[in-house]
Amino acid sequence: MAGKTEDAKSMQGARWIRAALQVNPYAYKGASAPSANFKSEAAYNSAILDRCDALGVGLIAVTDHWAVDSAKGLLKAAQDRGIGALPGFEANSSEGIHLLVLFEVGTPLDKVNAAIGACGADPGSDNGTSGNSYADILRDMTARNALVVPAHANVPKAGLLTSRGGVPLQNAIKNEHLHAIGISPGAADAADQVAIFKRRKPFDRQHPLAEIHADDVCHPDHLDEVGATTWFKVSEPCLRSLKHAVRTPQTRVSLADPVGAPRVLLRSLAWTGGFLDDVTVNFSEDLTAFIGGRGTGKSTVVESLRYVMDLQPIGDQSKRDHSAVVEKVLTTGTLIELEVEAISPKPGRFTIQRTVPGRSVVLDSSDTVTQMQPQDIVGLVEIFGQHELAEVAQQPSSVAEMLRRFSGEDGDHELDEIRSRLGSNRSQLATVEGQQAKLEEELDDMPRLKDQLEHFKDAEWPKKLAEQERLNADAAIFDEGRRRLSFADGLIEELKESDPAAQLLQTYELLDESPRAELLKAVSKATSNVGTALEKGILALEKAVLSATADIDAAEKKWKKLTADLQAGHAEVVRQLKEEGYDPDKYLSARDQLKRLRLRAQERPRLAAKRKTLLDERKKQLGELVKAETAAKKRLAAAVRRANQATGKVVFVKPISAPGREPMKQLVEDHVQSSRKSLLALIDQDDFDPHGFVAIARKGKSELIDAYGFSGAQADAVHSAGEPFFRELEEVLLEQAVEVSLDVSEDRSGKYRALAELSKGQKATALLLLLLSVSSSPLVVDQPEDDLDNRFIFDGLVTKLRQLKGQRQVIVSTHNANVPVLGDAELIVTLEGDGQRGKPNKNATGSLDHEPVRKMAEHILEGGRDAFDARRHLYGF
Repeated sequence: MAGKTEDAKSMQGARWIRAALQVNPYAYKGASAPSANFKSEAAYNSAILDRCDALGVGLIAVTDHWAVDSAKGLLKAAQDRGIGALPGFEANSSEGIHLLVLFEVGTPLDKVNAAIGACGADPGSDNGTSGNSYADILRDMTARNALVVPAHANVPKAGLLTSRGGVPLQNAIKNEHLHAIGISPGAADAADQVAIFKRRKPFDRQHPLAEIHADDVCHPDHLDEVGATTWFKVSEPCLRSLKHAVRTPQTRVSLADPVGAPRVLLRSLAWTGGFLDDVTVNFSEDLTAFIGGRGTGKSTVVESLRYVMDLQPIGDQSKRDHSAVVEKVLTTGTLIELEVEAISPKPGRFTIQRTVPGRSVVLDSSDTVTQMQPQDIVGLVEIFGQHELAEVAQQPSSVAEMLRRFSGEDGDHELDEIRSRLGSNRSQLATVEGQQAKLEEELDDMPRLKDQLEHFKDAEWPKKLAEQERLNADAAIFDEGRRRLSFADGLIEELKESDPAAQLLQTYELLDESPRAELLKAVSKATSNVGTALEKGILALEKAVLSATADIDAAEKKWKKLTADLQAGHAEVVRQLKEEGYDPDKYLSARDQLKRLRLRAQERPRLAAKRKTLLDERKKQLGELVKAETAAKKRLAAAVRRANQATGKVVFVKPISAPGREPMKQLVEDHVQSSRKSLLALIDQDDFDPHGFVAIARKGKSELIDAYGFSGAQADAVHSAGEPFFRELEEVLLEQAVEVSLDVSEDRSGKYRALAELSKGQKATALLLLLLSVSSSPLVVDQPEDDLDNRFIFDGLVTKLRQLKGQRQVIVSTHNANVPVLGDAELIVTLEGDGQRGKPNKNATGSLDHEPVRKMAEHILEGGRDAFDARRHLYGF
């Protein structure tokens, strides 16, 4: 991707790594001493690290009983492999509690030896040597920036949870320097183990403890055991990040592989040109927060994501804002590239590219352009610009549209397709009925022509024109033949324009990549055969029409030659009749017109049959429309049920009839010429059924009067609008809408208020709760706190963001510290700008366990100090 640099690659934020925090060095003594299985330290170190590589262990702590010098070789070998290695030692408190004391990567070993002395033992003391008290070791080692973890806490004798009880255990658990406890899954749970980790009385500490696995590893095979490793979400394999993780165990510690169900992930976004020229930003799998001052590009990131994926805003103002960003900030010629990790139509990395003002193209992992659209790989990504939530909240039908997208079963395209066919049917009916009306208008002249010919009935001279009458009839056959060929030629042109053969001959994407490609090629062959037959058929038809035209021309030429003498004789007869005072031209004209009309009358059955076919099709299509509309209502109802379940009853949603009936009212304005007031009022009623209304209106004026209480003039006006009005009206769908209510009570006791009764902030609060609850697709929101109720930012938004870890990717731009700090953002991207260009501050981009990021967030975000104070245990204040 353009603009991607090594600096950009390093700014990934927090990610899951696997860690083994009690790897014993080669010199470790005991029943499972490594020297019993390996002839040299080098062989042991290599075997351990090979297994780490195989299992994806990216961080180890090397520990020995009251010793660290023995770890030197393994520490260096791990660092050479790119595996984070923490120096440390195993200690025994005066109470006999077994402890791990871990130091930062690269800590000089003499400082660790000094720490051993500070714990009350000499470096190299025998296993079982007692040092200072548990409380003293935690306090003193924390002061030396170490992390102390009671190991094997549920194992009898030396375990914290088995060797202590009563008040001593309560005090040990509530120690402010304790953040993690090592549990051995091979041993039974200790008596108070569940209560301790659930913070039940009397173990109700303010902050949760991290339950981790950190059993001894003395052999490569030990790394495969459940108790050997734990997964931590960190920005770097180091102690600083590990400390942050154990202080946030709900979101950053996992005893099992945290890889969840496959989901679509937005990986990175790059620009070439525009305000963010030569910039690449990455996205975390969980929460990414863009921060920065005004005009640094936060909204540009959000709208660029929307533009490259070709997603349209829901609100009208949001559409205008989006267009303004594209035109004035992204600017013409800017290339935007989005890297996506997709799960459909096949798992893999794709790149979506779009150049302003062009179309989006999707490239596969080999940079080959595919025929896919962005939605084919990103699915139901939701993007909401600044204030868009507040705008959507004002429109119940827009909220319904939002909910329908969450259902995961977008069936609205079926409704659109049926309505498109109905519109085409209506147009064809209008054409046929127009042709029928024109034909009947022409045929209305037949009685007059017959009457004219009656006047010549008893005259002798018309008999002299009998031969010419035959000649004219012959000539009319040539004309009718050409008319019929013209009709066939028009059908061929329609076929060529729609090009059905091209659709049938189109290649099947991804067919060759299937392991069952040979079988699937039968499908491609079958449709290709039909396409080829169509192509050949159209060519054959064209040739047939050309040949038929030539045949008619040739026959007419012969006919003219054959009848030349008769034509000349006819001309002489006409001249003589005129000299005798007769009017043969009037007779001939009436006779020829009547014959032509008799030929035209043959169109009646064909047009009637075509109209009947179209009416039958329309009846079927209207049935399909009702069925599809019912299915759409069921999908919305299902989405509503899921929404109500997912929000935990904080938000309550119910389907309603959409209040806006503008499309139907516009039809009334267009078709009903007068007396419209009663009909417009009828349309505004919640239970108005356009299909039922049309059925009654077709029966007649009296039925309209009886059913709806219309006056005679009103019924006349509706009835006069006729089928053009009725057909358009029966195609209109009543928009689906929902009513959203928010529980505004402090204790969540179910005190609901509908959106219309809520403040602007409460409305957006309710919608954001829905957004966060009812989908697993990526969610992008620009400064959500601008429109939220302040209480909800902390109590609702932050809580929900933390619950979504591992389940949904969320990307926000924000100026409120509560969102990234209390939401524990895995990646914070700090943007800065000079008015002409924007870019990330590379030193202040990363996870909150990186101090420069923390300081920048505290400095530029509203409420930064308060947010960090609320988590002072996490940041060591």
